[in-house]
Amino acid sequence: MNTLFTKIKHIAKQIFNIIIILAMFIFSFLRLLCNFRNIRDAEFIVVMTEGGFGHTCILPDAMRRLVPGKKLLCICLSYYKRHNWKLSLIWPDITVLFLPLQTGGFFFGRKFISTASLLYTETLVSFVFGFARLVNSAKAEIISYIEFRNSHLAPLAPESFIRSSAHLPFTTYNELLTYHITVDTTDVPKACLPNNIRTSIVKRLDSVCQLENKRYCGLYLRQKGASEDSYCTSVRVGSLLEEYLPAVDLLNKNGYQVLITGDVVCSKSVFNKFQGMLVDYYNLNIKKEYFQLFAGTDVDISICENGGGLPLPVINKIPILFMNHYPYLVTVSNAWVYYKTLRDADDNLIHYRKILEDNPYQHDYHIRNNYTLHNNTSDEILNAVRYFVEDVKDMSRLNKDANAVENTLPDYMHIKYIKSRISPAFLELFETHKPCCPSGNQLS
Repeated sequence: MNTLFTKIKHIAKQIFNIIIILAMFIFSFLRLLCNFRNIRDAEFIVVMTEGGFGHTCILPDAMRRLVPGKKLLCICLSYYKRHNWKLSLIWPDITVLFLPLQTGGFFFGRKFISTASLLYTETLVSFVFGFARLVNSAKAEIISYIEFRNSHLAPLAPESFIRSSAHLPFTTYNELLTYHITVDTTDVPKACLPNNIRTSIVKRLDSVCQLENKRYCGLYLRQKGASEDSYCTSVRVGSLLEEYLPAVDLLNKNGYQVLITGDVVCSKSVFNKFQGMLVDYYNLNIKKEYFQLFAGTDVDISICENGGGLPLPVINKIPILFMNHYPYLVTVSNAWVYYKTLRDADDNLIHYRKILEDNPYQHDYHIRNNYTLHNNTSDEILNAVRYFVEDVKDMSRLNKDANAVENTLPDYMHIKYIKSRISPAFLELFETHKPCCPSGNQLS
């Protein structure tokens, strides 16, 4: 009897999933029809079939910087809860369209997530390309995200980087570097939410804090992936919100209202303690998707950890303090970078130069060398923010003179080529031989 029930249950799930897949396909077709004019008139189209939220930020921005003066269309195929579809609202000079590869929700009170079958994915991808080629009258170039990266981004990498990075296993490093070089060297219209949504959010922010002449600081924290086996994911988990609170207090004293996004929300006690100067979507009762985009694109400065929300302030060249960065190889434009620290078995701090001269791209570098990896501590974060608040008063400090420490690093380090610096607070750890705070989270 149990076996029969199990078989019936399995068949019912399969039928239900087929119905969901058909519904998603019909929904995608209708969205394509609704965007018929955009597809017909587009002069350059890129279809993105893979990549997280960060890629949905980078791709449209790279397109408008590298293919200027054309009608652009970016079509993103999306897995459930992986992307923020409201991102399509922020672009003034490119059309972004999301289509579902997977969906989820509640059915008779029970949560479900549809199976992203390979057959459906391949069918939808083929259909999107076919529909675009059939409808488009501008004889547009229609390519995949990977093709765009290979044709428009990778070839622009500096020769010195290409020579020195031959040992790196992924060309993605070339493409990320050239994207950030492009950000440094091009100017495009500001990407932001429509005025009515921005005004609504500002009113909510003002309702909890009436400070005159206040400025906004985005605070993007990553906690997702702490329990995952993948080193690529787990090593990017950042410090707990509690570790940032002394720095938040410093920001408040400098007139910044801090907007938290990412994988954390304020407890009611913390929210009340900061009296409206530390806020999130939950306590303000703002739609999460809108708040994430506002806090990423409409702030004066931003403090970010290594995750999908990091590219948002890059788009508008907002000054960034990049905390808890690991591995060391890549970085982002307009940033002061503060890396995670490594220690040996005797608790000695490993000098950053040794790490950079080894294999800074390996997410499991610390495991291979029997080191422990440490998140930034409360004291480290506070010191980094103290420098950051002063540095952003004069953005020329991001420029590198002949004696800049970044110029002495290996040629495969991204920070040599883009408008970014290592945080003075991070360098101070090694210049003064100051030990890391023992309260720092240790990662194995």
